[in-house]
Amino acid sequence: MGSWSKYRIFVLLWLLTALYIAFLPTRHYTADAVNNLTYLEAHNVFESWHSQHLLGLKPGEWVYALSGLRAWQAMRIAQALMGGLTVALLYLGLQELTQRRWLPIVCGLCLWLSYGFWHYSSDPDIYSIGYVAVALLMWSYVRYLRAPSNNRVIVLGLSAAFALLSHQINVELAGLIGLSLMIGAFRKQTNLPINWRHVIFYATFSLLPTIVLYVLSWLIVSHAFAQQGTASPAFFEWLLRYFRSADSGQATWGISFGLSTLPTAIYTLLSSWILVPLLASASVWQLIPIGIFAVLIIVLLIRMVVTLIAADTVERYILWICVVTLIANGISGWWWQTGNIKFYLFMQINVIYLVGLYTSKRLNNAPILHNPDLILALAALLMLLAFHVTLTLPFETLGGVFEVAAHLTDDKIVVAFQDPYQSRILPYITANKALILPADFCSALPSNTDQAVLWVVRQDAVAQCPLLASATEISRFQVDRTRVIWSLLDMTSSVQTK
Repeated sequence: MGSWSKYRIFVLLWLLTALYIAFLPTRHYTADAVNNLTYLEAHNVFESWHSQHLLGLKPGEWVYALSGLRAWQAMRIAQALMGGLTVALLYLGLQELTQRRWLPIVCGLCLWLSYGFWHYSSDPDIYSIGYVAVALLMWSYVRYLRAPSNNRVIVLGLSAAFALLSHQINVELAGLIGLSLMIGAFRKQTNLPINWRHVIFYATFSLLPTIVLYVLSWLIVSHAFAQQGTASPAFFEWLLRYFRSADSGQATWGISFGLSTLPTAIYTLLSSWILVPLLASASVWQLIPIGIFAVLIIVLLIRMVVTLIAADTVERYILWICVVTLIANGISGWWWQTGNIKFYLFMQINVIYLVGLYTSKRLNNAPILHNPDLILALAALLMLLAFHVTLTLPFETLGGVFEVAAHLTDDKIVVAFQDPYQSRILPYITANKALILPADFCSALPSNTDQAVLWVVRQDAVAQCPLLASATEISRFQVDRTRVIWSLLDMTSSVQTK
């Protein structure tokens, strides 16, 4: 690497990743992402301080307030910066752990190429800051284990607080790290001088800022309610509101937790890495390479655990923190809402730590071309790159309601959507008005208007509607993984000659 210090590489990875995400973002916004755009532009204080992810919207909110851009543009900038920082922090942590230079860069590339990280770092959702927080917490934990000290455990505690404030699921990782410090203090290992003072420092600096900010956030929300003349919620009512509204979020609270849904949970975990086609619409030829990739990962994970059990003290701590966090997060997602990819996102960082640590150990034993495990790992990386280039980018960076926006040459053009969800997106990415077509749209044209009118209708509905036979099709596109084709139709002449 010559004069390339680890911090120069840190900055370079941050910038390159941020630019990649900013200029190659997804055009397929999730429903939660559209909600976030709504909250930002409506200055919704209640949702700004969401108790499940207290700081989740803050980066986008700050850029939105300072820049004067539309919410989707501000979120794109904030998300790209957060995504770049995640990869850079992942590099720092793995460089500290493995004392290698190229391997942590390759590990950062693995996260960069994954579907879950890339999509949720370019979709205006709230998970980018969670990725940053977990990457920061793992780096702080490695640094502390390498040389335990009062200063480093304080940084570790503050990193844990940041993780807790970014998303509540991180209570599992932060709690397990606290438990590992207690075990270390109890054992009094000479080669890892963890003491009870460090445990107290960690507990104080992880919990105190978290509690203080939650109380302040509740006071801010309560003040906003009071200004609106509405009764404010009690602290615990506000804190637990997500769990109490589980039904509206389609959470199952363990109802679907069982062996029958285990394939769905595994499928969802795999979906955090690659854009897996929906099983109902996937062909055998699509599933074969995905199956090979899944088998490679499973074999490697099993061999990792077997190999790393014999590692030194620091590496064993990292091994067990990552493995137990993966189990805890996996069971939580499986129990809470089987099939929701969002519960599996932060687990990616733990997986990559295991891969990086394992690969580093194997590199000490034999060159890569003489080591079957490293060849398997390289094959998995190449498959991940292939999936990203052939599946993720072609689908995610094309289509969506952005395809409609690309054909709007005038903000006077009105767009009517068959799908209400799509109609919600358009006003947040253009200045154009969006309407929702009635259920019987095929039986009657809209009223006479001097404005240009475009319709967005399912392609199969177009074929069954004689009223649309004379309409000009401007474009076709897809919005989600169901692979439904939508037609963008110019209805102006039809409306004006009605």
